[in-house]
Amino acid sequence: MARGTGIAGLCGIPPKRGRIIRPLINVSRREIESYCAERELSFCVDSTNSDESYTRNRIRHSIVPRLCEVNSNAVENTALMSATLREDADLIRQQTDAAFLETSCGDGLDAQGLKEMHPALRSRCIARLYEQRVGKAPENRHIAAVSEILKTGGRTGVQNGWSAVVKNGRLRFLPPKTEIKLPETAVRNLPMEYQGLKLFTDSTENIKKSSKFNNLLLNNAVDCDKICGKLVLRGRLPGDAIKLRGRNCTKTFKKLFNESKTDEGERDLLPVLTDDEGVVWL
Repeated sequence: MARGTGIAGLCGIPPKRGRIIRPLINVSRREIESYCAERELSFCVDSTNSDESYTRNRIRHSIVPRLCEVNSNAVENTALMSATLREDADLIRQQTDAAFLETSCGDGLDAQGLKEMHPALRSRCIARLYEQRVGKAPENRHIAAVSEILKTGGRTGVQNGWSAVVKNGRLRFLPPKTEIKLPETAVRNLPMEYQGLKLFTDSTENIKKSSKFNNLLLNNAVDCDKICGKLVLRGRLPGDAIKLRGRNCTKTFKKLFNESKTDEGERDLLPVLTDDEGVVWL
């Protein structure tokens, strides 16, 4: 309570968590010592239990006795409160599971759905996505900052270079920007593979005779007779542009990516095919 906590912290240590079971957690020290005395059982006392440089011992020796002066059942009442809160936390966890599933879209959450949620559920959904993507539990200030950009859109920094971004109706957490550079590779012998892309040659006639032929296949076909010089595969470069098939215009990659709402994290991972005159295919 002194450090600041939510319902999860007030629940305390549960009797069972995963493979760990604590059968005596709800039994008082007085009861345990009495049981041992009646049966003449020996026990060990941890030497650190009396060391008040540990916070837990200062609380046990100084604060708990003062609370019992306020109410002699303070310890039992606190245990009862924690048990009740664990039930409440379990219900909230179930509701969070459903809300998170309902607003999930790809590697993010639907921003509008989050805005319409009760704040208690919204903050938990943000925290869950945060932990999944960033790998750490968020602080309250991070949740507050993300909640703020849900209203306006935009970006805010969180931990270790990560950013929260609300764009195109979706909340996402993006890793620190690192320069990704795909290797420059000359196209010599086909078939070949490059970054998951498969390249091969065939005649138009053979393609159309195939039982799997679909006109959409030709969207990713290049007329070999129109290639100028050598073909090279690489990543995008500043100023890259392409003349669009069937349209009498040339567009920069930046404009194309913005129009197609291509994720910023994916743009540097897309292979580019060029010949001696410029970009042939993206």
